[in-house]
Amino acid sequence: MKKFLSISFGALAAIVLTVSCNQKVDPQTPSNDPGTPSAEKITITATLSDALTKVTFEPTYDSNSKPTEMAHKWQTGDKLRITNASSVSEEFELVSGEDTDTGVFSGNSIDGGPFTVEAVPVSNPGSTNATQTQAADGSTAHLLFVASATGVTDLSNIVLAETSNIIGFVAKLPAGVAATINELEIEKSIDDFANSDKLNVTITNPEDVDNDDILKVYANIPASWNIVANTKMFLRFKSTNTAHTVYTRYQEFTSAVTPQAGKFNYIKMNCSNIDKYAGGDGTDAAKAYLIGDPYQLAAVNGLATGGQTTYFKMIDDVDMNGVTHNPINTNSGYTQSVDLDGNNKTISNLGVSLFYVLKGSVSNLFFDKPTINSGSQRGVLAQYVQGTGHTVTNVDVSNGVVEGGTNSGGLIGRINSGTAGVTSITITDCDVTNTSVKAACAGGLLGSAEAKVVVSNCTYSGNTVTGTTQKIGGLVGVTNDNTACSFTGCRVEEATVDASGITGDARAGGFIGQLGEGSYVYGCSVGTSSSKVIVKSGQYDSTNSKAMNTGGFVGVNYGIITKDSSDNHCKAYVTITSKNTVGSQINLGGFVGFQRGTISYSDAVVAMGTNDIQGQYIGGFAGYIVFQNGKTVVTDHCTVCGDGDSSTVDIRGNNYSGGFVGGVESGDAIISNCHVLDGTVFIGQSSAGGFAGIIKTGTIENCSANVDFQCRGGNAGGFAGAITGGTVQNCSSAGQLSQISGTNSVFGGFAGYVNGVDLRKCSSTVNITVARNYVGGLVGDFQTANTVSECFYNGTISGPANTKGGLIGTTQAVAAVITNCYTAGELVGSSGTQIYGGIVGELKAGGSVTNCYSTMDMTHGGRAMGGIVGRACSGGWPVSNESSNTISKCIAWNPAITYDGTASTSASSGAIIGYTSFKNTLNNCYRRSDMAYNNSNTAVGTTCQTSMVDQIDCDGTNWAINGNRPAGGTPAGTSADAQYQAPYYGVAAASTATVSSLAQTLGWDSSVWDFTGDLPTLK
Repeated sequence: MKKFLSISFGALAAIVLTVSCNQKVDPQTPSNDPGTPSAEKITITATLSDALTKVTFEPTYDSNSKPTEMAHKWQTGDKLRITNASSVSEEFELVSGEDTDTGVFSGNSIDGGPFTVEAVPVSNPGSTNATQTQAADGSTAHLLFVASATGVTDLSNIVLAETSNIIGFVAKLPAGVAATINELEIEKSIDDFANSDKLNVTITNPEDVDNDDILKVYANIPASWNIVANTKMFLRFKSTNTAHTVYTRYQEFTSAVTPQAGKFNYIKMNCSNIDKYAGGDGTDAAKAYLIGDPYQLAAVNGLATGGQTTYFKMIDDVDMNGVTHNPINTNSGYTQSVDLDGNNKTISNLGVSLFYVLKGSVSNLFFDKPTINSGSQRGVLAQYVQGTGHTVTNVDVSNGVVEGGTNSGGLIGRINSGTAGVTSITITDCDVTNTSVKAACAGGLLGSAEAKVVVSNCTYSGNTVTGTTQKIGGLVGVTNDNTACSFTGCRVEEATVDASGITGDARAGGFIGQLGEGSYVYGCSVGTSSSKVIVKSGQYDSTNSKAMNTGGFVGVNYGIITKDSSDNHCKAYVTITSKNTVGSQINLGGFVGFQRGTISYSDAVVAMGTNDIQGQYIGGFAGYIVFQNGKTVVTDHCTVCGDGDSSTVDIRGNNYSGGFVGGVESGDAIISNCHVLDGTVFIGQSSAGGFAGIIKTGTIENCSANVDFQCRGGNAGGFAGAITGGTVQNCSSAGQLSQISGTNSVFGGFAGYVNGVDLRKCSSTVNITVARNYVGGLVGDFQTANTVSECFYNGTISGPANTKGGLIGTTQAVAAVITNCYTAGELVGSSGTQIYGGIVGELKAGGSVTNCYSTMDMTHGGRAMGGIVGRACSGGWPVSNESSNTISKCIAWNPAITYDGTASTSASSGAIIGYTSFKNTLNNCYRRSDMAYNNSNTAVGTTCQTSMVDQIDCDGTNWAINGNRPAGGTPAGTSADAQYQAPYYGVAAASTATVSSLAQTLGWDSSVWDFTGDLPTLK
């Protein structure tokens, strides 16, 4: 039985086919077997009602060649199958009524209703399968009528309802295309065709019957098949044209569509421009599938062929709002490789990552307003990258949100090494702007890389990257060790990197949270001179003693950071904020928090805000530099400076904080050619310095600090707070050092505290104002064996403190060796203060000062002052004092050494030494001939020497007891111990002499000194 149904497009209602049946009982033919009762033969007349249609065999068509009218007609071979309640069936064959609406059927009588009645067409009713065949454009010959009725109690009145429907896909195609289509494939997102989500209709004879460029394809569909709201269909029109084989189109139904049984149901599409949405078969760039609407984009996952590269090209902007997208390459084994040419088009409102696993290449594609909040790894372009040789070029993301997940980035979540352990991708010219990223491990561009990624000229700007667990970076969260990742010419601008919600080892950086060993950064920047990036440190984990490791550029560095081939330095313009306790080690730096790799040709402009940043190991450039695993840690040609804004404090810290680095320790660390530049304001506490807080080991050379340094504790220095190991040479400090609070002592224009160190070719021009003891223009306090050579100080030392030296404040132990050094400037004391020396305030025991000179003005001094050494004694004044110091070949060229005249006790002062022990060796020392001198004349019980006299050399044995001191020597006092102490004046130089001429006379080394001026300078 053929079925021809007609409705206009969009007419939707359930229909039933009513069949009038007349039952006629015929006499039965007796059986030849007397033991078997004869079956009663009956006939049923089934009349097809024409209440629905006119009775015509062929449908009539409208001007668009669409069937509009139809008729049901019984055909030869049609049957009725009647089944009773006991599942016994009888078939009734059509005996008359062919080609009419009334058919007479004959069969065996059947009892035991209610019945089920089925109209059985001559052809297989399984024509609702997923694969069907149509003869030609518009042909309906393949369509079948399937109808049935259930619960029938009266066989004289049977109503047969449709159990199948017909749907027509009517598409207006570009000129000439309809005649070439040999297959239509329809993919439906909901329901199925015989357990498949696809329906294929093959057209045996491709043609355009009406020459109207309209293709009419009809298919049987199950009666239950419908289109619920928001159903999407993807259609592929396959062409015999070898140059253009596939045309694609998506159709979305915002409202439900229910096909009407017994009628033609149509889906009409104007596809006259489908050629611009199609392309070829995706086998190469010239035959790329073209994407011009959201449904075609959503179909990429289904079109991409596993095991080879499938090509796609965007030809229109696509808005994915309300359209479900299944990320590309979710198939087993992730074998889909895709080449997607974005063609400078924009995908808006993407709700999930475009790719699950990115393989292949993506270029010239833009994303606007994406919201990605699903998947363990999250990124707008891809959750993962896996495999080798992939590229992403000129892909931008703007105005988006990426939130949650383990490893998430604005562009890509994770570069995954994969099961084979080999992955590589190149990312070039990609920007993520005004897009927030928040995850456990987060980066503005990339969350994490456990395999090789090569990134160049990419930017993150305009929003916040927030970490919830560890490893947060403005561009990248982390690169694993030995991945050979590299970043060149990339930038983070107008952004915030926020680790403030993390307690413990956050590893946060303005550019990258952690750079693994074997990874490289070339010429990249964070912030600009006019707009600094904000980096918020996490909270110290006091329970587990976990530091934060926060840097303006990188949190933890194991890799290599340096300039690019065009000599562009890596730069960090940052504001760093942190709220932690005084005793917590937070490893915070303006450029790097924790440094164990190589950083060179890199600069930091840093402000630590007006908030009170607290914690240990804080530096303007690096928080903590530590050697590890036998590999040299190098920091070279790097600078740090403040931002010039007087309302901010550029660097803050507590113990172990420095203008450049908080602490250097453990192994072969090299810091060279690094500088803290003008304008830096630094506030530190104990073991704090204008360059370094504490240097425990390593080599520091050719470095400088020019800092306005305000200290809140002791062991503070214009260059280093404390140096307890290693070698420091060719380094300098300048600026201001002032004590703003605290009761601790030991301050130095270069270093506060030095223990077992070789200081060579170092200098300080720091002006020092402190109120505590042990102050030196170069070093405040020497411990154990130290060497100072070819160093100088030129500046002003002032404040009510004892034990000040133009070069060294005090030497606490033996073997302090000071040679080839000089000082200039002014050493200012106050009433009641004591022990001032132009070179050393107090030289305790076993030390030596040779080939040194001082021009420091000591007009406003206290007592026990000397042009070279204030007091040369191991402390106290016992007869048994074994000082054994040597002061030799030194020149006191001080314009004045004048006592304040207010003390009522011994106040010995001398041109060379104020107090000297009789066990010292003193020789070949000169004083300025016109030196202004004023010693105390109110000592207890006697009159001290009030005028300078020449004195013979002393070898430590010829300093006679009971008044037989070198010529002119007068005791410092009348006590038994004081009789063995006296000032030392040396010998007055000729009025025509210069320091240079005297130095040459004394045999100073011309390879060390330049004698071309009146005052020698160090070469």
